[in-house]
Amino acid sequence: MKLLSRILNRIAFVRADFAADGNCRTEVFLWRTGGVAPAERSAAKGLLAAVVVCGHGVVTKPDGSQIAARIKADPETFLWSSAGGGTSFVRRERLGALTEELAAEGIVPVRIFCADAGAGFETLAEEFARQVYADLRWCSLMRPGAESSAAAQAVVRRAALPVLGLFLCVLAANAVFSPRLNARRQALQQQITARERTASNAASAGARQRELLAEFSKRPAAPWALVCDRVAGAVPERVVLTQLAVEPPTKRFEARKPLQRLEGRVVVCGTAPEASDVSAFVRRLSEEACCRGVRLMNVEKERDGDRLSFRIETAL
Repeated sequence: MKLLSRILNRIAFVRADFAADGNCRTEVFLWRTGGVAPAERSAAKGLLAAVVVCGHGVVTKPDGSQIAARIKADPETFLWSSAGGGTSFVRRERLGALTEELAAEGIVPVRIFCADAGAGFETLAEEFARQVYADLRWCSLMRPGAESSAAAQAVVRRAALPVLGLFLCVLAANAVFSPRLNARRQALQQQITARERTASNAASAGARQRELLAEFSKRPAAPWALVCDRVAGAVPERVVLTQLAVEPPTKRFEARKPLQRLEGRVVVCGTAPEASDVSAFVRRLSEEACCRGVRLMNVEKERDGDRLSFRIETAL
């Protein structure tokens, strides 16, 4: 209610003064905190409007009187209002022409009050404004009816400019700060991506180092030094070794890629003058206990010489 009273901080009171001949004279007063001032009739169309009926046909009695009690018990026949310790009432049938006249001008009051014509209108307006705000709720704006619709339209008119101004301020602030914020966000995102990439590379390198260390830390079935010694001892006199590799890599080592090697294999390459020397070398290796599955992979004659080059593989 406090928010609604701040939004609808002005009320247009239409004072309807009935004469004895049945004529009704209407005036519009603009109320806001601090006082009441006369206003143009058109002001009642765009603001929260209320009607104060006074003059001929309006009777005022003390609040505690029996007549006031009977009037309050019959709301279908009488319209009544309480202010300043008195209850003023009028028959509803007298208001038909007045409401039709106001409706024709586009004025839909949210409340209709009764008051003594001799009472101070400024004091009455203050009390009636308090009663209007007391009955005004957000949920009441959603109820079907002319009064609720008029109050809702008044809220929209009053709040439209501030809300539009707020949106314009937000859009202006977005236009000013959005490029900076986007640039900052992209810079932060790049930093985060770089840090994640560095951490991922470091983790991969560490994992690969541990893997290589674990592979090279495995104890072979026979010590490599012993294998190399037995291979060298089995070499015939006329055979010349050019390569002796234990578990050699099959491809060139590349960073962040697994090392591919001949696991559990020994590769022996060399040259010999005759095929019989190669056969003798293969036979001697087969007799060694640390060499299993000795295989002669290839033998070919050298292009610029008479010697034969060979490649032998054996399992550890």
